Amino acid sequence: MSKSIKLTLSQFAHDLGAHHRITLEVSLVWHEQYTNADDVTRSALRQEFVVNFVRGATGITHDAAVALVALKRTERSADDEKVVNAAGQKFRYHLVRPEASSGLKEVDLVAQAIKALEKLTPAQLKKVLAAVAK
Repeated sequence: MSKSIKLTLSQFAHDLGAHHRITLEVSLVWHEQYTNADDVTRSALRQEFVVNFVRGATGITHDAAVALVALKRTERSADDEKVVNAAGQKFRYHLVRPEASSGLKEVDLVAQAIKALEKLTPAQLKKVLAAVAK
């Protein structure tokens, strides 16, 4: 990394923000591919992304990155684990793009719905069931 590059904090923040916006726009095509893929293809996309992110972040060869990613978490150095974790986070952010979650599990949501239905009068319940049946 060159230390001769001089950037102000404003320039650095602007460029970082622009890079973030551009990479999110560019990754949309892979997000769409991911969402339409089967589990085997999704796994292959993740593997390819993580290996190549690790290559870019560390400067190691493809074969070395494959070997590093294949290691168990406990077998990697702390720095290598951070890079592999960062790769996974970037993959989820750019390709998976999970929708914002309420933080509740499906079981919790069902339980809440049942509690709400139990509070309804028979006439209200009949209206809800009729609306759901449409």
